[in-house]
This record gives sequence, C-alpha cells and structure tokens, in this order.
Amino acid sequence: MLVKGDTFEVVATDAQQTADHNIYVEWFNNFYRGFTPRLDPPLLFQRSIDRSEPGLMKIKCNIHDDIVGYLLVTEQGFAAVTDDDGNGVLNKWPAGKQSVNLFHPDYSFVNADAFVNGDKVLLDRSRLTIEISAMPLQLHFVGLRKKESSWPNR
Repeated sequence: MLVKGDTFEVVATDAQQTADHNIYVEWFNNFYRGFTPRLDPPLLFQRSIDRSEPGLMKIKCNIHDDIVGYLLVTEQGFAAVTDDDGNGVLNKWPAGKQSVNLFHPDYSFVNADAFVNGDKVLLDRSRLTIEISAMPLQLHFVGLRKKESSWPNR
C-alpha cells in the first residue's frame, strides 16, 4: 500500500537479479506511457505516485506470467489485510461513520457474514459501513466464496 506522494519501487528478489523483467501496472489515475528506463539492478521500476487510485491494481511482469502482485494507493493510507482465516484489524482509522471497501482477488464477499469486535454487521456486497469510536477494531469474515478469476495468468 502506498499513499499519494510516495515513490513506488519494484526490486528484484529472485536469484538472478539481472534477469530482464518488464513491470506492468494497470494504472487508472497515474498513467504513464513509453518505455521504462533501465535502472541499476536489483531496482526494476520506480515512479512517483501523484494521485490516489480507485481500487486495487494488478502488478505483473509481461515476461514472466507467474509474477503477480497488487498495489493500493490511497489518499490517507487507511487499509487493513486479513489473514487466511478471515481475521483482520483496523488500526488508526478516523472516528465517525466510515465506509470500508473490501477486495480479494480470489474470493467474493457476496452473501458472506462480517463481524466487527464480535458483533455481526451489515455487509453490502463488498462494503462495510461502520461507526468507529475506538481502536483497534477486530474484523472477521465468514462464508467467502471462491470466484472465477477474471484475470488470466494469476
């Protein structure tokens, strides 16, 4: 996750850091054209992020189909990640009524159950609207369904 104004860098961590990689990010608001200048390995990609993005963006290598990642660029930096059991924590979120957008590349939140601090809350497709008064908030999701991938080569 990055915040608007950060610098996004991709660094090779594979055994052959000098191998060619062609990093491709499906930008919406931070669109760049042209070739990426060659950087000194292991640094493969570097861009300043000027604006936030509307959702999670896929990162891939156009040469190696098995290299895939995701990037989130927000205005304020509020985000959380769940573990394999559907548990997560919201830390340092602003007080008041907040809308929390949920995303997982492999699972759907439709018809799933959501719990905040043990209490069941309304989950509208992939969005929670909750009143935040104290931190941290414990999240738990049950009944996520595996979805058909709309992104090939994941």
